[in-house]
Amino acid sequence: MNPELYIAKYERQDFLYNVLVRLERLTYRFSDVVMVTNESYKEIAITRGDRDPNDVFVVRNGPDLERFQAATRNTALKYGKSFLVGYVAT
Repeated sequence: MNPELYIAKYERQDFLYNVLVRLERLTYRFSDVVMVTNESYKEIAITRGDRDPNDVFVVRNGPDLERFQAATRNTALKYGKSFLVGYVAT
């Protein structure tokens, strides 16, 4: 998704933008399958990358919300710090 990031950062579609688009197309062309992080990136791979929808997979790295259970708060674990964040995957 570098072409979109380039536009967001530099607010222009110039020579370098076109290079990024061409490199992206080559990447899609030489890939057996494509892994993306969300449905909008999947749509780009299918449309702009001309990929078969069966070869594009959305992968996630967050918890399964159907199995997720929040723990009860234990402020002693923070050792006086402002924040404590933890995640354990199975």
